[in-house]
Amino acid sequence: MLVAIEKDANFLERCLTIRCSRPRGLRDLLMSGLMHITILTIGSRGDVQPYLALAVGLQRAGYSVRVASHAIFESLIRGYGVDFALVRFNPRDVVSHPQVQKARSNIFRFMLAVRRLVGPQYLDVFDDFWQASKDTEAIIASPTANNAYDCAQALHVPLILGLLQPLIPTRELPSFFLPPFPRIGGTFNIVTHHIFNQFLWQSVRTDVNHWRKVRLGLRSAAFFGPYRRMRAERVPYLIACSPSVIPKPPDWREWHHVTGYWFLEPHSDFRPPPHVESFLQSGPPPVYVGFGSMSQEQPERLADVVAEALDRSNQRGILAGGWGWSQQLRLPDTMLQVDDVPHQWLFPRMAALVHHGGAGTTAAALRSGVPSVVVPFGGDQHHWGRTLVKMGVSPQVLSVDGLTAESLAHAIALAINDRDLHTRASSLAESIHKEDGVSRAVEIVDQYLR
Repeated sequence: MLVAIEKDANFLERCLTIRCSRPRGLRDLLMSGLMHITILTIGSRGDVQPYLALAVGLQRAGYSVRVASHAIFESLIRGYGVDFALVRFNPRDVVSHPQVQKARSNIFRFMLAVRRLVGPQYLDVFDDFWQASKDTEAIIASPTANNAYDCAQALHVPLILGLLQPLIPTRELPSFFLPPFPRIGGTFNIVTHHIFNQFLWQSVRTDVNHWRKVRLGLRSAAFFGPYRRMRAERVPYLIACSPSVIPKPPDWREWHHVTGYWFLEPHSDFRPPPHVESFLQSGPPPVYVGFGSMSQEQPERLADVVAEALDRSNQRGILAGGWGWSQQLRLPDTMLQVDDVPHQWLFPRMAALVHHGGAGTTAAALRSGVPSVVVPFGGDQHHWGRTLVKMGVSPQVLSVDGLTAESLAHAIALAINDRDLHTRASSLAESIHKEDGVSRAVEIVDQYLR
């Protein structure tokens, strides 16, 4: 019997050696029973961190996972025990560039400015995604991975798309990335999604086609992009939003899944910095102010506006470090500047939250049960701000251009003193706490890959 088993094992090894065209590393993974997944994502920390949370969940479920992203996130990714692959170029340099800063209020001008800056580096980015994917059995990609479909096509491996915003065309919602329009109707909502998708695709089409030809020997992709083929192939979409915030529209298909948010939990040994705990214990709950990766041409002026607004509203404040602030701002004793304190720990301890409305920050704010004041800089942030106001968990949206201490102080006072806002925010947080978006996403990935 042992001889028969040994023969069977040798036969399987020979079959894998003959039929598997990928490197030996993958064959070793197959023999060990692990399935390998590569996650492709670039952008700010808010664009990357949810995919790291998904990677951690997948590894706990028995997968071997690699995340391909920027060098500035390597320590964060490896710190959670996830393999890392480098994607060349620094997104902070792009966001802080004066051309991008001037165009941030208009999504089309913003993307064109980014295209001009990143364009020469696209081939490097595409090559890095390709190298990261070559020994994998499945690819999970964010919308910023413009050649993910091409990599999956060339490698003959499954592709799953992960979204932080509801980017799939629907009659229920307009595109999150276009300016607000009058409520014209469902058909118009669908058109806004196609407009944005085509603008996104056409801005990279030439580069993608050049890369396909030079690196893969494939013919050019369809003029209008891979969307039709992806629909025909029923490429799964995982939408990392709470169904309590974005219910699944009835015109989405069965392969479109609203999973719940993908939260990255702090390490089990996390301890808050002593100076942060000391500040929190020295007075009433402060107001959080943070704008993530958003940059300002005059960060000191914005910090002065924030400080004066807090003084007018008689509130203490925590100013979160980000790409837009100077390293050391001169702040009054009633304010503390902090760096990299997990939102899950910090937000529930606040009296109100002032933030830019990025998808990840908005998710953490909703989970905390604390009302928000959204100050959007561009992109989808305006839509998230309007969504929070519509749900009754935020008093108003304030434009960063022309923001005054008076208007910010008024909004902060409303967020702190309006008990109805607190009640609705607390109720929504309870619903979100009952969800487990990462586990649901892992379950769906299992169904497609196992």
